[in-house]
Amino acid sequence: MIEYIHLYAGAFAISAIFIALNGNKVPNFLLLLLALLFPVAMFLSGGTLSEMTPHLIGGAIAFVVAILGFVFVIKSGGLWKTLAVIALWTPTSMLLTTFVMILIVPAVLIALAKLLSESAAQRVANFYTAIALAVAAAVNFYAWTI
Repeated sequence: MIEYIHLYAGAFAISAIFIALNGNKVPNFLLLLLALLFPVAMFLSGGTLSEMTPHLIGGAIAFVVAILGFVFVIKSGGLWKTLAVIALWTPTSMLLTTFVMILIVPAVLIALAKLLSESAAQRVANFYTAIALAVAAAVNFYAWTI
């Protein structure tokens, strides 16, 4: 049986690399594919429908927040949709930790890059979505393996 965390980390790491290589453009097909792969990953790892329900509820709430965030806050639809997909895949017990780390790690990387130059900081900031996926994969893989 395949462990869910391996599928989670693998899917997010591959997606982060794809987005980074794509100039941090987040194609809708990739996010749709990730959303559709979630139940497959759950069932391949032995998950049940009752174990999937909290993920689906969290993902739905995050999608509504993503729409509101896009409309009223930041016009970066790719990032908002990516955060909704991360919420769908992430166990509810790890949501807060995951999202706090998604806020902290890129901010630290941007601050460190800013010490080099403003343009270096902007280049790092341009890859925020890819970094967010990579951080989600790393945080959850680490938490599940300790």
